[in-house]
Amino acid sequence: MFFGAQGMYAPASHVDSVSFLTNRSLLQRRSLICLMPRHVPEQDIAWGSLSKLDWQVPFGAGPVGISLNAKARLSPAAKALIGYLEQAAAEQS
Repeated sequence: MFFGAQGMYAPASHVDSVSFLTNRSLLQRRSLICLMPRHVPEQDIAWGSLSKLDWQVPFGAGPVGISLNAKARLSPAAKALIGYLEQAAAEQS
């Protein structure tokens, strides 16, 4: 929808994935573009296995959340991670 609203060619299909390994594999094997945080593909770009497009994306600075299984009991490590994430979010506000 974004591409069409900008008067650009709208891709006939798309893939929604939050898996870096899946996205990386798709990008290396197909002629595709992918939106991801700047730091995620840095090493692949440095190695030359991926290329960066010089394009300012006018969206993507939205909220971030945590998905949890309400029935599952969190491990101490998971609780600590959530605490650190909450602390980092508070520092960004």
